[in-house]
Amino acid sequence: MRKTILLGALALAASTAAAGAATILSLDGYCNAYAMRNVNGVVAMKDTGCSEGFGAGRLASIRGDGKTVVMGLMDPANSTTQFAFTFSYPFVTGGNWTLYSTTTGKTVTTVLSGQYTVVTGDVPALNGPRSVTSPE
Repeated sequence: MRKTILLGALALAASTAAAGAATILSLDGYCNAYAMRNVNGVVAMKDTGCSEGFGAGRLASIRGDGKTVVMGLMDPANSTTQFAFTFSYPFVTGGNWTLYSTTTGKTVTTVLSGQYTVVTGDVPALNGPRSVTSPE
């Protein structure tokens, strides 16, 4: 009985650690680096670069784009705008991203797009002068 409980506790600890692990995506040419945490297709993200942006979304298949992570994003520094991201998946250096926005809820604008780098190590390098969500 104790052995079963111990093995169950070890399995739970291992799955919790895996769920807490983040993949960091640095947007090429911008100072944003998003920590992405995927748990069973539900993804949370937090900018560890130059903004206080955070969001949530889902892993999905989009016709013409293939597997994609679709994220809603809120940036407190630009609170009048709702952002949405798409990121190609799986996360690999050279993957693509596109940022969309709306300020009215009636129309959506493509803001920017580019490629990302998967960052290894503790601190992502900031590889650009501004945030993708900063007001121009």
